[in-house]
Amino acid sequence: MENRSGARHRFTSIDGWPGKLQLLVMAPHAKIGTDGDNTLTLEPGVSTLTNWAQCPDIIRVAFGSYVYGGVQPYQDQVNITTIWSPAVSSAARVVPVDTTYDSMNYTWPPVLVDLLVVKDGTSVATRPRYVEGISDRSVARIDTYFSNTPWNARECRTELPHAGTVKGDYFGKDVIFPECLHEDVFMESRTNDSAEVYDCIPSESSNRQGNTIHFPATNHVDWIDHVIDVKTADLGGLHRRVVTTILAPPMPEITYA
Repeated sequence: MENRSGARHRFTSIDGWPGKLQLLVMAPHAKIGTDGDNTLTLEPGVSTLTNWAQCPDIIRVAFGSYVYGGVQPYQDQVNITTIWSPAVSSAARVVPVDTTYDSMNYTWPPVLVDLLVVKDGTSVATRPRYVEGISDRSVARIDTYFSNTPWNARECRTELPHAGTVKGDYFGKDVIFPECLHEDVFMESRTNDSAEVYDCIPSESSNRQGNTIHFPATNHVDWIDHVIDVKTADLGGLHRRVVTTILAPPMPEITYA
């Protein structure tokens, strides 16, 4: 559509945002970087269409709240096109505009739920509540968000579980659990009267005084829903974020009679 000033405007769809369109306004006889179009003073993601001095009145009245996204060469390579996107409030940018579900292969790590060490005479045994890991199809929730400004580093983080190893000894018996999720674990080394301990890394002795080893809790202590992937894209002034969250299956119950 063209008005008396020679400016033209058209719409383009926003991929992933149903029902929303970006507004493209051609600035005639303007060149990028010269401010002949009065855009150098506009701040992407902040300035609205009402702030653009060259905006035709008919467009300003209808779309004045749209937010500036940048400029690009017009198809004739002579004029330029300004990009304007729907304004997204600080409250709206953290609410997904679209949510879908899918399934995908995922490996859930083992979980050390509880641990007892049982000594009977000269024998030592462990009594753990230990859930084996599984690899299976799991349900994933995919949320799509939009923002007028780029997503920061915190908003792009995942929450993958970081399994840890638990290893200690009781009366010469190794107590070892490979990579697993767990709460705080305290392992107190015990020896008989005739046992001798040799320090194989003397330079580290100052950090290993005492017999108790503390294994801090892993970032997840059991199977929980968590973010496994975040992808962002600049759609020409509007920023999309797609967050994939894997949904935890029920953990098998282990009971003692």
